[in-house]
Amino acid sequence: MTQIDKSKISIGLRILSGLLDHLILFFILGFLANTLPYLNIRFLNSFDVMVITFSLSTSLYFNKDVFYGRSLAKRLLKLQIIDYKTQKIASPLKCLLRNFTALFLPIEVILILISPKRRLGDLLAGTALIKFDSQKNDKPKLHNQLIGILLIIGLTYLFSFMFSDYFNEMTSKYQIN
Repeated sequence: MTQIDKSKISIGLRILSGLLDHLILFFILGFLANTLPYLNIRFLNSFDVMVITFSLSTSLYFNKDVFYGRSLAKRLLKLQIIDYKTQKIASPLKCLLRNFTALFLPIEVILILISPKRRLGDLLAGTALIKFDSQKNDKPKLHNQLIGILLIIGLTYLFSFMFSDYFNEMTSKYQIN
């Protein structure tokens, strides 16, 4: 097994990848957030639509890298997330764990500036960001991808019920139907 050459990814490329990921997801999530509530779905009330929008948006954001360790931005920049120990494509669950640290974005940015080789999410998930190697043929199975996606959709759906009173108050206050 060859060692990971961590010096291949510059701080600029790492930051560009993160910014591009956020920009792409900003437009996708903006579209979802502005489209789903206005769909005329007769069997759903406004709270259900908000929960679905929140769940889909959160799932998309946290699962952006689960397909073979590459988000849209990483595909454009020819980057990939790998397991730090095995040097194979990171599992969807590792990618999911890696992305949860985006909740602490200011800390992530500071740590990237201090140590650009691996960000906080990489350290917690045991992953690394490398240049994409098209010669690798160790793609994880699709069912592993789906497990990560279904897990976060389920968690966000359950999490949204914690705020159901707030959502119901907000929908009645603004008369969203």
